[in-house]
Amino acid sequence: MGAAVSVKTLVPYWKKHQVNYVLDYGAGNLRNACFLQEQGFQVVVAETPEHLKKIRDKISRYHFPEVVSTMVSCFHMDVDLVLANFVLNIIEKEKERQEFVSNVYHNLKPGGFFLAEVKEKGKGRPGKGFSEEELDTLVMAWAFQKTMVLRRRGLLGVLYCKIFH
Repeated sequence: MGAAVSVKTLVPYWKKHQVNYVLDYGAGNLRNACFLQEQGFQVVVAETPEHLKKIRDKISRYHFPEVVSTMVSCFHMDVDLVLANFVLNIIEKEKERQEFVSNVYHNLKPGGFFLAEVKEKGKGRPGKGFSEEELDTLVMAWAFQKTMVLRRRGLLGVLYCKIFH
């Protein structure tokens, strides 16, 4: 399985806006990280310690810098883009979701982008989904503005931009 359609779709936009340094926060099986590296982006992967052990060989093969996800709050990486594909669907507690978005905010440079992709809540789609309004409420509390919305087969991807201060 390749990179997410949202990631493939947004590569030209990111290149146009001089995005280079990417944090794949909740990198999973590295499909987005590998694709972006092949497209010329510098990618840092963040995952749980347990999952990092499972993907160790692939991390080594691609020479990704890695960060244990619980340590992201200790850094100020100043990245151009943070990817979070379905991470917010996995985090069940509202306080932990807020902490996650805070970590995203503090690791993005001013004017940097945050792609939050989630399962969309809606008719015929029960489960741990988000409406666009719920996602906006969570993310835009941290001085982000919505740049673009992508929808595809029950998935909601929203690209936010960190407002300059």
